[in-house]
Amino acid sequence: MLEIDNNLKNSLKLANSNALSDENFKNLVQHCFNALTKKSEINNINSLYGSKPDTVKEIFASVMTLIAQFGRQNLDPLEVAQFLKNECHFNANRIKIISELYEENKNDLLVVLGTIGSHLPHITDVNWKIDYKIESKYLEEASGPIFRISLITEVFDEQLQKPVQKPINFTCTTQELQDLVYKLKDAVNHCERIAKKADISEPNAVLIIRILVGSNW
Repeated sequence: MLEIDNNLKNSLKLANSNALSDENFKNLVQHCFNALTKKSEINNINSLYGSKPDTVKEIFASVMTLIAQFGRQNLDPLEVAQFLKNECHFNANRIKIISELYEENKNDLLVVLGTIGSHLPHITDVNWKIDYKIESKYLEEASGPIFRISLITEVFDEQLQKPVQKPINFTCTTQELQDLVYKLKDAVNHCERIAKKADISEPNAVLIIRILVGSNW
């Protein structure tokens, strides 16, 4: 289930305001898709809409971030419309604009998102079980439990043109599992420290962090 943080929600309120007309909003959303699908460069967005350049930049960054998250979650247009209505409280016109353009550009968007990070898989779930080595007369002592871990990952398949699931399976001892958990916690803490230091109030910074890291802050 897609979740977005309060900072993004606050920025999206501008996208649902009268800061832009529906026509200009549609043009801006189209620019978002063009940039994400690499059909055009991001430049001079504020010049297209006259006044309030900072507001336009913030709307552009927030909508672009949201669209990227829709693609990462592989939502269909109906799910996009429901999310915009229930979570973002967008009006009917804005919902129609985004969901229709999303449907038109979804395939191209998934292709581009699938190439980010050299096709590194995205972990969506984890399964595990414990096996025990039974002590026998041929063993001096039992070696303890063995953990069988299966990381369920999702990666974009260019031939099928859609995300596919691929498991990564491995086994480890109790000590090895503890070391892995410790390193993961250390990585999480490090990311949190970076996030706190980042100026996430700056729209461009929000866009870069969210798209490259791909986390649900």
